[in-house]
Amino acid sequence: MKDKIMEGLVVGYIDDQHVAHQGLEPQLIINQPSKALKVLSVYQSCLLECDSFQMAIAFLSDSGLQALLATFLECESKGVEGQIILSAYLNFTSPSAIRKLKTFKNLDIRFNRMDAMHVKGTLFHYNDHQKLLLGSSNLTQEALSVNTEWNVLLHSTYQGQLFKEVIQDFNRLWERSETLTDDVLNEYESRYRRQSQQNIIEEKQSLYKSATLQPNTMQIKALAALKDARENNHQRSLLISATGTGKTLLAAFDVAHHKPKRLLFVAHREQLLDQAIQAFKRVNHHPIIYGKLSGSFKQIKSDYLFATIQSLSQPEVMESFSSDHLI
Repeated sequence: MKDKIMEGLVVGYIDDQHVAHQGLEPQLIINQPSKALKVLSVYQSCLLECDSFQMAIAFLSDSGLQALLATFLECESKGVEGQIILSAYLNFTSPSAIRKLKTFKNLDIRFNRMDAMHVKGTLFHYNDHQKLLLGSSNLTQEALSVNTEWNVLLHSTYQGQLFKEVIQDFNRLWERSETLTDDVLNEYESRYRRQSQQNIIEEKQSLYKSATLQPNTMQIKALAALKDARENNHQRSLLISATGTGKTLLAAFDVAHHKPKRLLFVAHREQLLDQAIQAFKRVNHHPIIYGKLSGSFKQIKSDYLFATIQSLSQPEVMESFSSDHLI
């Protein structure tokens, strides 16, 4: 086996025309669906052929486990033993996938919560040699079958330095990882569900913020009237419109078009100020410092100041403005 691996190294690193035992050269493992090539296929064949394995995987999803489920079942029936380290990194790994994996009698599983473990590698042990599948693929359906991934499959005897170092670091991570008790898993599942809910909220907020806003029919007419008023040197305008028709966004559209250096927005409740600031930020994309003047905030030096009438009407507040600040 040593000579065959040596020949494979020559092919992989020195001369691709060298004749060697096929399959023992270093290999790039990628997904090419058009050619029916998948990282999944390599995992399946190596797991079924090896005597035992050691796996360290950052992310495990339900879909990834489902893709390998039949293979794991066959490994169990053949008595192929495996050590698996899963990671709590970013709270990505699925608790339900962990629970399913725990049911296999041939697998010893630990959970790493001490390190930002982002490893994706598996050691396959055979009678006279070892293999290492190392690269970018996590155990998700996409990473195993579809995504653009780079992985390498390497071969070694049991005396190879690189593999000894990999095994040493695997053992280090193993010792720093916890046995998957019900308490450990329940605690992680609670954090996983909170994180999932937060991700949903942030995704909705991102879609909300990135949406391109356009004036509605009322706003278009009002913006045209404001334009006419300015062209005729009118200093004041009054808009009367029903609740919910978009008066705050109208103001934001008008300000976005004219880009004044200063702005004072007045409302009777602080909650309305918060809503107005968010509306202005959605429409105005030029650099502006937003601030509030209310019971809790006195950010009067902001470019765009959003104030409650109650705070603005206090004499000491009015005196804090310079003579040319308010017109």
